[in-house]
Amino acid sequence: GSPDELADRLLEYPLGSPAYAQACRAAERLAQTQQGAAKRQAEMVLRVMKGQR
Repeated sequence: GSPDELADRLLEYPLGSPAYAQACRAAERLAQTQQGAAKRQAEMVLRVMKGQR
């Protein structure tokens, strides 16, 4: 999925759930492997996720 889809899904997961942790790892992978706009989006998703903690 795209970083946008990832962000939307994350907001549905309870913090600390296995699905949330899995999505965190997916976003981290995206941030490391994507370039340009997709990379910035993935990094933004990670910031949002970390801000929710």
